[in-house]
Amino acid sequence: MNKRIATACSGGVALLAAAGAAQGSCGSAFCVLNTNWATQGVAHEAGTARLDVHYEFVDQKHLRSGTRQIPPEEDNEDIREVRTINRNLVSTLDYAFTKYWAVSASLPVVSRSHSHFADPTGANTFEKWDFTRAGDARVLGYYRF
Repeated sequence: MNKRIATACSGGVALLAAAGAAQGSCGSAFCVLNTNWATQGVAHEAGTARLDVHYEFVDQKHLRSGTRQIPPEEDNEDIREVRTINRNLVSTLDYAFTKYWAVSASLPVVSRSHSHFADPTGANTFEKWDFTRAGDARVLGYYRF
């Protein structure tokens, strides 16, 4: 039993060590929590449908460098982020054609408010935008072995 735990821990540490550095983009965020029941062991029965609608709220208001929060004075980039608020309403419809074949279609509606200071030429310019639009649709087909 202890050997299995040690092997699992070693494997986890190796995966973390092999992971590359994370890269962020200007204001994009989403929640990685998977609310899809299929991942929770609920079987698909032929002819059944399931609708999942959930809301995600991500407030990005702190400057970060790596894993630590930094004050604005330490931010030496051309663009200094001020705040980004992401509000995502994600709708997913799952349908099982047979006990082997199913399809899942998702469409997020993204509402984003973003602001930053741009200083590429030495003139500190405040920029801000707000929008609400449909995001990228996703359609997945499933086959169970």
